[in-house]
Amino acid sequence: MSVFNGSSTPLHAVSLFSKIDEGTYIDEVLTVDASGPTTINPGATYTKEVALQKHIGRERLFIFFISKDGARWARRLSDGRLMRQGRAWRLANDISAWHALIARFIS
Repeated sequence: MSVFNGSSTPLHAVSLFSKIDEGTYIDEVLTVDASGPTTINPGATYTKEVALQKHIGRERLFIFFISKDGARWARRLSDGRLMRQGRAWRLANDISAWHALIARFIS
C-alpha cells in the first residue's frame, strides 16, 4: 500500500479499512511502524506492506485520515473520491445510510 500526501500539511492517523466478509475486516494503521507512530509529510509517499487473505474490490477499500483541523476524512481507492469518515465507513462495510440510522436509534 502506498499513500501519497498531496496536501500542504502532514497526515496523521492514516489507516486502511474494509470489510472482507461477515466478522472479518482489514483495519491496518499505516502510520505506525517498528519505530512507533509516524506522519506522512506533504509531498511524501509512505509505503507499507499489507497482507490480504482474500481479494477485496478497490471500491470497498478506503484510506482514513485526520486533517489538520481535526476533521475525519477518507479516500476511496477505486476512484480517489474524498468523503467524510461516516459515509466511507458505511460504504466500506456495505451498510446503507438508512440501516446505519436505524442501528443508531436501536443501540
